[in-house]
Amino acid sequence: MTPRVQARRLLPGWQRRLRLGDWQVAVSDLEPEADSRSNVDYDVTLRRAVIRLLGNTPPSQIERQLVHELLHVRFALATWAWDQTRVHTPPAFDGPNKAMWNVGMEAGIEAVVDALGCAPRAEWGAESPEFISAFPVSP
Repeated sequence: MTPRVQARRLLPGWQRRLRLGDWQVAVSDLEPEADSRSNVDYDVTLRRAVIRLLGNTPPSQIERQLVHELLHVRFALATWAWDQTRVHTPPAFDGPNKAMWNVGMEAGIEAVVDALGCAPRAEWGAESPEFISAFPVSP
């Protein structure tokens, strides 16, 4: 079973659990952005979202990535409200403020994913061979 097929099977249960039944959510066959393992695009007014997962997502990470993106949908209204306030933010503060928002949102979502009992992110974390080989230690 491909990662996207597995994600589609898991989607209805997680939509119910996260109280996203009033949203139309789909898992796309397209790959996410270049430097992403997964991402989501959504429209708050239409309550529609499209999730993209890498086609080679490890089986142990599919549910975690799906839930992570669904939590972005769950918090979409807060993100939308933040974006509206940025209209009144001086350009010099916009970049750092948005970066702090993103770091806080990602950290919060990861904490909730862990609390929901999804598989640990170990194989994509700092201790993974992929990560270690990308950042070799000089002698």
